[in-house]
Amino acid sequence: MATEKGASRRLFSISPTSAAALPPPASDSHFGLANIPFGIFSSGETRAKVVGTRYGDKVIDLSDLASQGVFQGIVDGSVFSQSTLRELAAQPRVTRTAVRAELIKVIKANSVPQAASIDVNSCIMHLPFKIGNYTDFLCGREHSWNCAKVFNMGSALPPAMLHQPPAYHSRASSVVISGTSFHRPYGNYRTKDGSVTFGPSKCVDYETELACFVSRDAPANYRITVKDAEEYIFGLVILNDWSIRDVQSFEWQPLGPFNGKNPCTSISPWVVTLDALKPFQVPLPDREVPIAPYLHSDSNPDVSMRISVRPAGMDKFYTTAEDWNFAQMLAQHSVGGCNLQAGDLIGSGTISDIEPGTMGCLLESSAAGTNPVPLGDSGLERGYLEDGDTVAITAKVGPVNSGVGFGEVVGTILPCIPFSDQIESSLQR
Repeated sequence: MATEKGASRRLFSISPTSAAALPPPASDSHFGLANIPFGIFSSGETRAKVVGTRYGDKVIDLSDLASQGVFQGIVDGSVFSQSTLRELAAQPRVTRTAVRAELIKVIKANSVPQAASIDVNSCIMHLPFKIGNYTDFLCGREHSWNCAKVFNMGSALPPAMLHQPPAYHSRASSVVISGTSFHRPYGNYRTKDGSVTFGPSKCVDYETELACFVSRDAPANYRITVKDAEEYIFGLVILNDWSIRDVQSFEWQPLGPFNGKNPCTSISPWVVTLDALKPFQVPLPDREVPIAPYLHSDSNPDVSMRISVRPAGMDKFYTTAEDWNFAQMLAQHSVGGCNLQAGDLIGSGTISDIEPGTMGCLLESSAAGTNPVPLGDSGLERGYLEDGDTVAITAKVGPVNSGVGFGEVVGTILPCIPFSDQIESSLQR
């Protein structure tokens, strides 16, 4: 619980010989003092998963700080020894804010114990929550416009999008942490001559998104208001909603995407808090039609995205501009009576712009593979991703020197597992 006004707190004391000043982050670091995100990591011989934060190139073990009384009077220190962020996220927002403020104070005072400061390259990052549900929204009109242009569908937006953020329920079990590779999937799809074939997908794509984690349970028939949504949002991550376009195109009618979306979804490991994002808000776009009062809201964080495809060298950078924010998404998700659970993942949908080089997926930028995109100065190009391609998506908040960013989410496409080999392996088990 947060300390009430006037309540006393026992001050912690760390021996000067056990603490040291942390190296200051670079001016363009995503993890300056203005950030202080949370994540789950392991290191050392025990490899126990615990809660940490990141400052520059150092991961700070918060379970170590808690054992020395740093959070005494703010929150029970056991929340930092958990293998997920659920217990920390379930605290009232005022408590989470106080934890972050205490960390900033400790870092400023050069009071981080040496043993609690670990080089980021020595740490293994893990999923921050046990994800029970994953809902993906469509919050950017630019993505809709670009896709409509590719398929000669005019420029009209889906009718509902002007009135509410549309969404579908995706697959939680295949959400993975950044750095996880996945194999090119099989599926049914149409060939150029219109016939249907079964085989390895030829149209694997990335999608640049942001996502939020739900911090606490919301029971059935409890409507989360935009005003109260901040109590239910722990923070944001980058999300790559890998998409299998040929499979998706074949299957999506009448019930929407299935195998075209469920093989893999990657997220970045550090959850950036609403407190870190608050100074960098920009207005939402003007509304073309009136929206219902339960969705009234006014701003979104000012986020710039960068996409690179390695080793070929494509590098794209653009600023986001979405029609709906995460508070509105939670309000829409719960308005019909749906319950939410701590650890639920809420995706923003593909974040795009309309100019060449600013589109959030290859479906848009290569016109569904018909106009391959040059990959930097490499002389290579891509209509869709090839085996061995590594996609890295980064996101920075505000100006370059803000000190607030998400790091990156990275994933590599591996060759498909031959179908006959997989059947044989399954029978042997």
